[in-house]
Amino acid sequence: MSVLPLSGGSLPHRVFGASAVPFGETFLLVGGRTDLTTKLDTIYQYEPDGDNWRLLPAKLREAREGSTAFQVRPSPLITYQLIHRNSTTGEKEQL
Repeated sequence: MSVLPLSGGSLPHRVFGASAVPFGETFLLVGGRTDLTTKLDTIYQYEPDGDNWRLLPAKLREAREGSTAFQVRPSPLITYQLIHRNSTTGEKEQL
């Protein structure tokens, strides 16, 4: 979990506790929180060419922070998928 806020490029707000997931030549920020009480259901992709962040249309089913997310090898039917491991129960679920 990130202790310092991530605010590079044009990220529209501070993000704490997001999962960073390698994604091709860049990475995604999954979930997190903006302050002590507001959890996020967002997924941002960093775009290094313009040093900015793109909000992806996909959302988490539930806002969360401090969790683990990782990319799974794509299947012919799914472009990409992210798996979340619940930090309390240890259960995995597709996001």
